[in-house]
Amino acid sequence: MQRPGDTLLALLAIAVAAGAGAVLLTPLPAIFIGAGYTILSALLLGWHAAVLVSHRRPDAVVLAHPPWIVLASNVLLLAVCALPLAVPIPRDGIGFLFLPVFLFGLIYLGYLPTTLLFWVADGAGLRQQALVFAKSFAWPDIDWVYPVSQTTTQSVYFVPVAKWTEETLLVEAGPRRTMRVVLKAPLVAAAGKPLLDAIRERATSAAFGFDQLPKVNRRRALAQGPSLPQDYHPPTSLRDAVHQVRGGTTPPGAAVFRARTGAIWANLLSLAGAGAFLVAGSVFLVATGTVIGGQFLPRAWSTPLVLLIATAVEAVVAAAFGVWFIVLGLRWVRAVRDPNGFFFLVTPDYFGEVRGDRVKGLPFAEVSSISTESGGMLGLELVVKLRDHSKLTYDFGKTYGPVRDIHSYMLAAHNARAPRHPSTPFGARMEGDVDAG
Repeated sequence: MQRPGDTLLALLAIAVAAGAGAVLLTPLPAIFIGAGYTILSALLLGWHAAVLVSHRRPDAVVLAHPPWIVLASNVLLLAVCALPLAVPIPRDGIGFLFLPVFLFGLIYLGYLPTTLLFWVADGAGLRQQALVFAKSFAWPDIDWVYPVSQTTTQSVYFVPVAKWTEETLLVEAGPRRTMRVVLKAPLVAAAGKPLLDAIRERATSAAFGFDQLPKVNRRRALAQGPSLPQDYHPPTSLRDAVHQVRGGTTPPGAAVFRARTGAIWANLLSLAGAGAFLVAGSVFLVATGTVIGGQFLPRAWSTPLVLLIATAVEAVVAAAFGVWFIVLGLRWVRAVRDPNGFFFLVTPDYFGEVRGDRVKGLPFAEVSSISTESGGMLGLELVVKLRDHSKLTYDFGKTYGPVRDIHSYMLAAHNARAPRHPSTPFGARMEGDVDAG
């Protein structure tokens, strides 16, 4: 669920925070850094407050996040930068302030965009704005609204040390226009119920729920398939459905996500390339007698025989993983030759991944839950938990298009059999887990 824009903002925040910290290495006093952040806060937060007041009208519902995290980090920055005024610090020793200045600056810049964003629901539509930058959707144009929940677990050496959940509401007006309403993030929360109620009441043309993508796509005329032959018979099994798709007939209500050429090549080259690198690394270890981590061995163990055994073990392990990666990569060669033979199929009764003659899937009657998780070699994994407490894991990243779309179609078919969100105002939720260890 990480967007390219989020990554760009994170990189920009790191660069600005590091640049501000680098001022400590110049003849300028450290207090200039704190003063700069304070002036920036006064200008931006004052501007933000003025724009926010202009939108508070009787017919408008406004959602904005409080600026406490930004103000607290600003105060801490000012205190750190004022330290040399109270405690004499030699010029060549002032560099130790870089770390707190960088960290507090990173927190400040990381929370600033969320603080400046606000949303307004009025008679005309839904509006998202930050200072002078705004995006608006008219109520009749909004065709899909669904909640998203992402739980992130931060691990250190595979030991979970922190866990948090981010909750957002995605509002779409057509396939290329999306607005993200931030409801909850780490240390950020707001009373979003009035805005959510207004969206629910006024977006009368919208489908609500993550599992409504099939319905939305039909509305957008993106899922219109060819007419069925007169002697058509519904599929009685997953392989029967696959056979129909290969024959050019898409079963009613089904979606076929075909492998994308660019993703196929990316999978092949990344996996095979990683394997070749590991095999080359094993050859290097043997040729040079290198032991990775050898400096941590007890001195009594640093004998030629022990080092030779350690080198051999590391080389064998690297070569084994390298060959495994190469085999995984070469499996995609067939997809390069026959991309139409690789697809993911979702019907109202069955689902499965098709790779040539291999079909991996089951009927929805055996499914208990569907979710996405991070940690796959190719990106997000689609995890299907079964009623017998086992699970199917599909590690295909973006091979067949956005995992979100596949997830939504599967959730629609699953919920049609056993609705799970009857009391949720915005229908089924898109749920995902991320391990940031």
